[in-house]
Formats: sequence, structure tokens, C-alpha cells
Amino acid sequence: MRSIKTFSKSLSTALVVLGLTAMPVLAATTALTSTSLTILAGTMSLTADPSASLASVTVSSSDQTTYTGTTTGNDASDISVTAADTRGEVTPSGWSVTATVARLTNGGVNIPVTNFSNNFSSVTAVSGSATGISAGSAGALVDTNADGTSDSFSVITASSTNGQGEYSLNMGLDLTVPAYQPAGTYSGSVDMSIS
Repeated sequence: MRSIKTFSKSLSTALVVLGLTAMPVLAATTALTSTSLTILAGTMSLTADPSASLASVTVSSSDQTTYTGTTTGNDASDISVTAADTRGEVTPSGWSVTATVARLTNGGVNIPVTNFSNNFSSVTAVSGSATGISAGSAGALVDTNADGTSDSFSVITASSTNGQGEYSLNMGLDLTVPAYQPAGTYSGSVDMSIS
């Protein structure tokens, strides 16, 4: 019995001397965590002033010009238009804001839409690059269908590969009021869309 104890003690001593004692298991020194991110596509959006008034005129024996804003032609108080593209396309496809204008009416009395002309300020890039972004061309409105609504015209355009960001401009409308146009309050509308 004594020889077994002596042998066991001698073996333990030998293992310690040889460094063969039980070693703790070491934890790994690196770790890998995979990550992912989903970016959801945004949309195109369009905002514009909800209303615009033309300066009042008095019945006259000659044609008169009135306008949105505070002066004829474009100014900062004209119709503010802002277009944005946050679709997140790898290669932007571009977009266009177009508008139509309806004739002004007062009961059964009208002012033809062809008496309107439009004008535009330069485009401001609120965010994004201004490259490839352009304002519409100023000119008299046309009513090809003679239905009281103008043909569609361009307000702001982003060419292909451009247009990611937010862009704004002011659109003015000038109106020729015919001589002896009956007095009253006339109303109409401007319809804009982005595509």
C-alpha cells in the first residue's frame, strides 16, 4: 500500500517537473460578426404653393397684363416648386415636372388660357448636383384641344443619369386681361406632376 502511495506521489511530482499539469482551455482571441444593411428605396416627390394670386386690375378699354408675385416676370413671390428624387437608383433615370393651366372662370365668363404666359427662375439645388437639371422655357401657353386647359409644359427636368437630390425654382404666370373683361373674381388652377 505504501509503495502505491509513493508511486502516485512520485508521478505527480514528475508531471509538475515536466510541466504536464492540466492546463486551462484558453478562449479564442478573435471573433467575427457578420453585418448587413438594407437601404429602402425612396420616392420622387413634388411640392408647390397651394395657391397663387394674380394682381388685381380695374376694367379698362385696353388689354392689361397682370401676374403672380409682385412684378411681371419671375420673382421670389411667384409659385414655389420643389422636386425631389430619393429613389436611390444606381444610375439615375432622370425625371420631369410638367404642368397644365386651366382657364380662369367667373360663372359663365372666362379668360382664355392662351392669355397666360409662363416664366421661370433658375433652378436651385437644395441638395444633390445641379448637373443636368434645367428649368422650363418661358413662353405663351397653348391650348391645342381648345378645351380650356393648356397643353402640358415643362417646369423642371433632370436628364438621364442626373437628378438625385432636391431642386427648387419659382414659376411665374403672366396674364393678359382683355379690354372690357367683366368685373368679378375669377378662379382657375395649375396642375403639376412628376414622372
